[in-house]
Amino acid sequence: MDPITICGLLGLLATSYAIYVEKMTKYSKQYAAVCDISDRISCTRVLKSPYSRLTGLTFNLPKESIFNVPNTYYGILFYLAVCIYPLYPFTLIPLREILLLCAASFSVILSFILAGILYFKLKNCCVICVVTYFINMAIFFNSISEIKTRFFY
Repeated sequence: MDPITICGLLGLLATSYAIYVEKMTKYSKQYAAVCDISDRISCTRVLKSPYSRLTGLTFNLPKESIFNVPNTYYGILFYLAVCIYPLYPFTLIPLREILLLCAASFSVILSFILAGILYFKLKNCCVICVVTYFINMAIFFNSISEIKTRFFY
């Protein structure tokens, strides 16, 4: 299994757990996530904040909009795309390495924005979020490596 697929699978695991935490905190007030370590290190607090729906917040979408979903749902889509990237029918897409680099670049930019929101606005740390930031960077660097291999060697 190549490193990009491994990163995609790790991203799926992390975002799936984040979705689980979101759902559990919605239905149970007593639920305590494994990643809720202290007042300043709490995934639950971050995942329940308005910034957990950045698309809706950024574009001022109504609550009922199909695009006003938690960031974790977009993460699932991204990591699924990363996982299927090396599979057969997708290997036929022209310049797919460039598409992966663009998607990975976008994910890293969003990771920096979300990290800034975590630190400066929420004054909190979300372990799951930080893990996904590192996974996004790993996908980014592996996509650069893939481009070098494909076009420059």
